[in-house]
Amino acid sequence: MGKSQRVLGALGGVLAVLIVLAFVIPKMASKPKPKVVAQVAVHVRTIPAGAKILIDDETRGSSEADLRLPVGVYTVTAQMDGYRSASRTLEVRPGTPVSVEVALLPVPLTFRLTTDVGGGKVWLDNRMVGDLNGGQITLSDVAPANTSCDSLPKKERLPSVSKPRKQHSLWSAAPFHRRA
Repeated sequence: MGKSQRVLGALGGVLAVLIVLAFVIPKMASKPKPKVVAQVAVHVRTIPAGAKILIDDETRGSSEADLRLPVGVYTVTAQMDGYRSASRTLEVRPGTPVSVEVALLPVPLTFRLTTDVGGGKVWLDNRMVGDLNGGQITLSDVAPANTSCDSLPKKERLPSVSKPRKQHSLWSAAPFHRRA
């Protein structure tokens, strides 16, 4: 092999390396950089306070809570013993802090009255709600509240004013929470 052939071979090798580098270097330089996701301040408040807060079914604390979320649309859910869960849709936009309030409603209660009066009408808060049957009545979906409960024996006629005559008790219906 002559000297000119070796020089041509070396030049061909250098040329091949330069061609490969011409294609590889731009590809390496154009790799996408990791995208920085902007976080936006979000304030979540519940009524009543202290409810557990979930963002898209993931627990994120309890109210009142200050969170940071990426731009997007979320479902904010609040949960608390004695209350029905409530959800709201929240849209987080770039650069705009947002506040959301979620109101919880109490779970309706079952009210059972047992009395020594065998029969008669039963009122809750001056509203006739049913008849005693064997001295008992059970009412569903009663809202938690301080409520007066009254009854009128069967044999008495209803007076012209619909105020009950015999008051049995003043009761308070509130959710029962078992403490650990």
